[in-house]
Amino acid sequence: MFQNKSGKILERLHYFGINTENWKATGKNSLESVIIYLPRNLPLLMVHNTFSDATDIEFANEYNQNVFWCFCPNANLYIEKKLPHFELFTDNIRQLTIGTDSYASNYSLSVTDEINTIRKNNPVIKLEALLKWATINGARFLGMSEKLGSFEKGKIPGGVLLEERGNKFVSKRIF
Repeated sequence: MFQNKSGKILERLHYFGINTENWKATGKNSLESVIIYLPRNLPLLMVHNTFSDATDIEFANEYNQNVFWCFCPNANLYIEKKLPHFELFTDNIRQLTIGTDSYASNYSLSVTDEINTIRKNNPVIKLEALLKWATINGARFLGMSEKLGSFEKGKIPGGVLLEERGNKFVSKRIF
């Protein structure tokens, strides 16, 4: 749509009766076309990322030094039957997070289930990294890392017990 004013999104807009006559294609992909309208000085959360490539990641990180990349792998599989290329993002380890999306596109709202899906499809990603994505990195994005996201003096994190059963984890909230 953004590159040459064609595609399924444009078709859907026409289906809904939205006039796109005055809309101009940018000749760029969607990320490059839209990110310039977003503030550079606020944290920016990029969600799903199944179409993101190395160029997108570099472009976004150069545009905004506070970009966080959120993975919702079960929602990705539900919606597109596709996962992001996690290996493209691992150089930016501090700024990766894990989410669940919503019941509209996911069978579960469990971050543990998301971790299990990533581990199943990318066993080279260490559990320690995934736990940071699921905890302190999310707190950093939300601007709450002084109170949440890790066990440190003065913080009030919740606690979840992970128990390994076979090749996956199950979780139980303990406080």
